[in-house]
Parts: sequence; structure tokens; C-alpha cells
Amino acid sequence: MNKQAGFSLLEVMISVVIAGIALLGLAAAQLKSLQYATNSFNYTVSLIQGQNTIERLWPRICEIQKTNTALFQDAT
Repeated sequence: MNKQAGFSLLEVMISVVIAGIALLGLAAAQLKSLQYATNSFNYTVSLIQGQNTIERLWPRICEIQKTNTALFQDAT
């Protein structure tokens, strides 16, 4: 009898299915990583916008405090 060298079609198909499942898992992990990065970016942008708003309002608040001191006195 001749001994055949190499892989059978069934072995190749099974290895392709296993590789496909592994690649799908990697794709899902990559997608989740991209979602986390997007959320982090949006959070950072919102913090920067909030800081900019505070920096724009702070001089106005200080001016009001200087000109209208009755608003900022203790109620004691």
C-alpha cells in the first residue's frame, strides 16, 4: 500500500473553521477596543469643553463679586 503524505480535505476544512473562529474573536476584541477608545475620546473632549467654559465664565464671576458684594456675604 502507498502511504499518502500531506493533509486530507477534512483536516484542512477543520483547520480553516478553527482559524475563522479565532479571527472572529480577534475582530470582536478589536471592535470593543475601538469602542472604548471612542468613549475615552468623547469623555476627554467633554472635559476640555467644560474647562473652557469655566475659564470663560470665571472672569465674569470675579467681576460680579467685585461690583456686587452683597450677593456674596454670609447669611450670619
